[in-house]
Amino acid sequence: MIKLILSPILLLIFCFGLSGQSTSNNTSCEFTVDGYLDNSKDCVAVLGFFDLETSKPVYLDTSNLINGKFHFTGKIGNTVNVVISFNNVESNKFFVDPGYNMIKGYQKIVNGEVIIEIDSLTSKSNLDARRKRNYEEKIFLEQGKALFDRYNVLDSILTDSLNLDSTYFSRLKDDFMNCEFYISNYNNYLDSMQFAYIKENPDSFESAFDFCFQIRSYTVEKAIKKYNLFSDNVKNSIYGKYIYQQIKKKESVLQSINHDFTKIDINDDTIRLSDYRGKYVLLEFWASWCKPCRASHPKLLSLYKQYHHKGFEIISISSSEPKGMSSLKQAISKDSIGIWTHILDNSKGATNLSSQFNIEVLPTKVLINKEGNIFGIYQSDNFSQLQTDLESIFE
Repeated sequence: MIKLILSPILLLIFCFGLSGQSTSNNTSCEFTVDGYLDNSKDCVAVLGFFDLETSKPVYLDTSNLINGKFHFTGKIGNTVNVVISFNNVESNKFFVDPGYNMIKGYQKIVNGEVIIEIDSLTSKSNLDARRKRNYEEKIFLEQGKALFDRYNVLDSILTDSLNLDSTYFSRLKDDFMNCEFYISNYNNYLDSMQFAYIKENPDSFESAFDFCFQIRSYTVEKAIKKYNLFSDNVKNSIYGKYIYQQIKKKESVLQSINHDFTKIDINDDTIRLSDYRGKYVLLEFWASWCKPCRASHPKLLSLYKQYHHKGFEIISISSSEPKGMSSLKQAISKDSIGIWTHILDNSKGATNLSSQFNIEVLPTKVLINKEGNIFGIYQSDNFSQLQTDLESIFE
């Protein structure tokens, strides 16, 4: 079963037949889609996809849905993940491969909402997508579900913690942090199993499509390793090309030198990165509302106390505070991290530090060496690599 509700922007574009042409979509392969939907009403159906490279929707074809049948045809460069808008109401998502594709399903109404449920897909990429989802669901049920259930229960209790006994609250907080640790281990295991799946299925477009949304949290080395597992067929698709471009983008940030900036910190002092030459400086990109960011602060505080006297500094930078300075200062105080420098960067465009350092996911930490160059970038749950690098530098 596949279900996707279009965003209002995509829905408007598809329903009115506007198109955004992709420069990466080499339209050299013909495709056909025959669809059969039981219990459906006659309407106009529009087929298209969202091009990640250009950030524009691409219109492929329209068809009349009559007596439960519709038919699309056109040209694509390679396998693509598409959506269909049915009479400006609902849509479904699936892959279209070059050549012949057939989908079967039915239309139903749930709580007043029209839903298209697909229960039969014949193309190779859709069969792979179903196989991969079953593969990951089995891993989740066996090793992840109990962890996330426990996490959600603890999170709910701690969020409404005003009437909790302090001892009980402290015990729950420890349990919560342990739960986050085990979830981090689970996510690492799941990621390793995704690597294994691609190694066995190098032509998996579902894996490439998913990777397009995961790559922001990958280091360059890890992203290259995963990218190289794919077949040339996938690498030459719009998803393979997008992944490659993101890797090159990450590499360009690492290769850039002398990332200097001048900002005012929360105490109205002028901070220049160049003033820290001769020291290792960790730029922590975070936000007060970011739970993974806050969860990393005890470990970050420990690293600071361990290496500060050896020439290790931290500058924490937030560019996304809906409540402004008050919420930032409150979080700093609660996490006991006021011992290092903090910046609230509300600037726009290229002067914004998140833009300058190409920050796409929180938390991200950027380690600057003594010469002012980027030593390493650590995203999401890659804290252990930061610890290892600091050990090699200072010990």
